Amino acid sequence: NRLTLMTMTASGIQSPAITRDGTRVVFESTMNPFGTNPDGGQEIFRIQADGTGLVQVTNSASGDSSSPSITADGNTIVFHSNADLAGQNPNLETQIFRINADGTGVQRLTHFSGSFVVVPRISANGAVVVYFSQPPRIGVVNANGTGEHYLTNGSASLNSSVDDTGTWIAFSSGDNLTGDSPNGTNQIYRMRTDGTGLQRVSTDATRNHFNPEISGTGTRIVYFGNPDPVGSNPNHYLQLFTYDATTSQTFQVTAGTEVGFAGLPASISGDGNWVVFLASTPWAEPNPNGYFHLYRVPATGGPAERIGAAPTTAPGGGTGNAFAYTYKPRTDMTGTRI
Repeated sequence: NRLTLMTMTASGIQSPAITRDGTRVVFESTMNPFGTNPDGGQEIFRIQADGTGLVQVTNSASGDSSSPSITADGNTIVFHSNADLAGQNPNLETQIFRINADGTGVQRLTHFSGSFVVVPRISANGAVVVYFSQPPRIGVVNANGTGEHYLTNGSASLNSSVDDTGTWIAFSSGDNLTGDSPNGTNQIYRMRTDGTGLQRVSTDATRNHFNPEISGTGTRIVYFGNPDPVGSNPNHYLQLFTYDATTSQTFQVTAGTEVGFAGLPASISGDGNWVVFLASTPWAEPNPNGYFHLYRVPATGGPAERIGAAPTTAPGGGTGNAFAYTYKPRTDMTGTRI
């Protein structure tokens, strides 16, 4: 006596973010579970971490809304969009918006005409939003829409993240911002959101470093690259590293040998103690198909712990990678919910 009550194709689910307590998740998707997304555009959704309470947060007749980020209390979401939300974007530029989690109070935060502004990250306390634009520059704006300005003026700074108090950011840049990486390699930097305290935290000016993320405490930064800062990566394989701002110490947290990927761009828990990442290296057991599995490792180094059972097929059946590796896994404050 099975009766189908609803048929839904959920596609394009990506760019997840999670609250610090791990109870609410936001993401973008082209799905149409309520009949309120008939054009199949990218919209922002939220759901509780137990799988209940699915809500479509944005609703635009055309255009896409992407890359959500959420505050610790789960009530405020920022994202970028090229839709004319609430009549605030008639030129359909890609700009940063904020919205309440119930879908009310949408507000445009950035106003850079002729440039698209993307991938906002809001501090957990809801005070500050960081982002980058094209050409790649790092910008900041208060969550109430005031104080909009750029923190970098070059053309190769991106991948910004912000700590929980809105005080420190981390980002990557090939702009030689401190004058000690003149050959154009991509380096990792930290800076206060008021524009002071610029510091290069990656140590090898001749190697490339990518995709940093700062912990909620502002004390640790994880990044991806092929340097050998502590003498344990002499072959310059791609590895994950962390930098501790309180001790000025760098740690190598993966030790892959280029059998598969030792790690992909990672997230760091809010307390700075855990690094969460995807990898296809056979860390703990054979991985003949080269599938990507989910791991976590202490931010100061140690054994990599695989999360969950090793999948042998892709979701929905068939073969292939069991995880979508285009997007970082996102973790809560303590690295216990991902």
